[in-house]
Amino acid sequence: MRRTRAQTHAHRAAVPQATEKSSTRATRGRAAVSEPAVKQEEHEPSDSPSEEEEEEQTTSDGMTEYERKRLENIQRNLEFMRSMGVSTAKIAARTAASAVQHKPPHSTLPKKRKDVAAAGPQRKSQRLQGKTADLMLPPEWNDRDMMTSRSQFAVEHVNADPDRFDANLDAEALNLDGEQGKHLLQSMILKQEREEATKVDATGIDGLVDYELTEHDVVKAVQERVYSMAFHPRSDRAVVATGDKRGNLSLWTPDAPDAANNAVVMYRPHTLPITQLHFAANDQTKLLSTSFDSSAREFDLQAAKFTEWFATPDGAGLTSLALTAQPTNWLASADDGKVWVLDRRLESTKQSHYALHEKKVNTVHQHPLSEFCFATASLDRTVCLWDSRQLKKATPLLTMPHSRSVNCAYFSPNGHHLVTVGQDNYNHVYDTRDASHHSTQDVKPTLRISHNNQTGRWLTKLHAAWDPKRPDHYVIGCMEQPRRVQIFHATRKSPIQELTSEWFASVHSINVFHPMRDWIAGGNSSGRLCLWRPVSTNDVKVKREA
Repeated sequence: MRRTRAQTHAHRAAVPQATEKSSTRATRGRAAVSEPAVKQEEHEPSDSPSEEEEEEQTTSDGMTEYERKRLENIQRNLEFMRSMGVSTAKIAARTAASAVQHKPPHSTLPKKRKDVAAAGPQRKSQRLQGKTADLMLPPEWNDRDMMTSRSQFAVEHVNADPDRFDANLDAEALNLDGEQGKHLLQSMILKQEREEATKVDATGIDGLVDYELTEHDVVKAVQERVYSMAFHPRSDRAVVATGDKRGNLSLWTPDAPDAANNAVVMYRPHTLPITQLHFAANDQTKLLSTSFDSSAREFDLQAAKFTEWFATPDGAGLTSLALTAQPTNWLASADDGKVWVLDRRLESTKQSHYALHEKKVNTVHQHPLSEFCFATASLDRTVCLWDSRQLKKATPLLTMPHSRSVNCAYFSPNGHHLVTVGQDNYNHVYDTRDASHHSTQDVKPTLRISHNNQTGRWLTKLHAAWDPKRPDHYVIGCMEQPRRVQIFHATRKSPIQELTSEWFASVHSINVFHPMRDWIAGGNSSGRLCLWRPVSTNDVKVKREA
């Protein structure tokens, strides 16, 4: 916009007048100075161009009439501030920033967004929302086993793992170098020192043990969630064997005399979850394992070798293993509803099997007193007692129906009771003192205990385990808060003891008692183990050689 000569003289005359009024007005903001100037210009006559000329100028330099007036007012204010001796650096910087902000965009059309396929509702943490986590399975999963077959696990582990490893494997530690692994393994099988007394005193059989958990007795033993555990029977030190979901097998000995830290050595003899672990009764240097990869292996701790001694011909996964009255004979259950009667002296192709259930058999267990009686727990919602001499008929001695699938069924050490853990959120206890003489009609439990067994999709299903030293006591994990381990008596509905600790903050689905010492080992879904010990160890006196 062009300024007339009269306007220029009027402006120059106004500057000294403003100076004479007060120098303090110079400190006022830019808006206070520019506003009167704009009002003055609105009332002054001007020879501004016509609308046609203004439009031509707008199109030629890209500025509107309003923008030109604004810039002129800014320039006029800056000159006035300079004449008053005020620094205009900050004002100029603000002006430049304001000009950038008011610059029109290159294009005012909205950008087209690419269509993205809907990924479903975003997952939100119920804990952060102040809600209780819902661990219940949806209705369609009520009668399904999340991890029922070998093929389902194979889909999860498509990392080019074979169906099974070679029949004979050298035990090479995954977490230690060769010499360290061998040294630790040898320390676990050293001949134990002579003992003055190895079993709990008879006066303490019915008493409760005051258990505790220390930081030293918590360790990360395997990579993934725990599926099976077993204590080595030696009583001078704790040695715990653990199998996980990926087929890893670890041995942990927190009491190793030369171990500065918790000593763990880990191997991988299986490609899929290890479902059962047993130290051989006639040779404590042999550890037997079964897996969903359809194989049963023997780990010779002394020779540091894994040997496959049985594999199902059709690839059915093995779910559990139980020793019979004969030390060379074993019972193995499979996920296709069969039970195998295995003789270690025979080849795999000569072993016998029987289709006893229509669906997966979760566990099989031998009655401790009745040589020919064993129990099975199945996905078909039943627990059955069988006579091993009449398996061809596939007719059970006894059927114990449940409303949902059954995780496990185990006889007490004296054979008086059978405990079952079901997905119907009940633990049942049956009287099995005369199990082999019952009729084939259904029987009712002596105890029906309400217990939350809904572990959900990411935790191993809860299993109960009897105490060999106190045959009426069994241990089981718990879903309640605060996290705990519960010990029940076979004749009571409420737990007789609950174990808690500041070092215990997760669900331990698998727990086992030591056969002679008052120790309880448990494992959780992240591969972490806890070893509960008595506060006072005076109940067992061990005298070591000097």
